[in-house]
Amino acid sequence: SLPPAGIANAGLREWFQEAIKGRFYISPVYVSAISRKPCLTLALPIKSNQGEIIGVLGIDLKISA
Repeated sequence: SLPPAGIANAGLREWFQEAIKGRFYISPVYVSAISRKPCLTLALPIKSNQGEIIGVLGIDLKISA
């Protein structure tokens, strides 16, 4: 995670909870507490070859005009 603090309590966050259930997650646009800029979060499950969820990939996208 960049910055390292960005992943604090990830397991409690909505994007993680949705992705770990196997769902693709797209957040509404919000103001980042870290950058103070508009962004949105995308998250998806990472699956093994057998289809088992083995992790979550979450990214924040900065929004600029």
